[in-house]
Amino acid sequence: MALVSAACMAPTPAITPEAYEAAERALRYPLTEVEMDDFTEDCLREQGVTVFQRRPNGQGFIGFNVTARDEEALSDCRQQLWDTYGYPKGPETPAEFRVLYDRYLTQAECLRSLGLTVDVPSFDSYYDDRGEWTPYQDLPEPVDGAQWRLWNETCPQSPWEYEPLAGPSR
Repeated sequence: MALVSAACMAPTPAITPEAYEAAERALRYPLTEVEMDDFTEDCLREQGVTVFQRRPNGQGFIGFNVTARDEEALSDCRQQLWDTYGYPKGPETPAEFRVLYDRYLTQAECLRSLGLTVDVPSFDSYYDDRGEWTPYQDLPEPVDGAQWRLWNETCPQSPWEYEPLAGPSR
């Protein structure tokens, strides 16, 4: 048991600037959140589905009086998106985890600027937990929809909306 614990607690390997840049290229999806919603909206329109409204800034859709057919159309449109552009890649290497972690640090600072408390794990903990942490996960419940919109419009949930505050930290 001690050997397993020691292995889990080992610091992550050093990340070179070249590995960091390669990780950014490998992880970055070819479309932005807004472009993915554009694709889905066009697909829904082609299928004659009008019950979904877009949320701002690439935050998906909300439906009113949605039928099973509408849900199926939305699912089909998302599948067409993935078939056309591939599924977003998740982090696998230490450098890829670092890229996301650095962006989440910037997102956490954005949320703090709104007066929210965000507890940030160390990079080693984030890596050991396979990137399970995001700044939004432990926020309090918003008091209303306006507060939620403020948080999301000021500090979007996609890590790709952020560049690290001081460049890549290695």
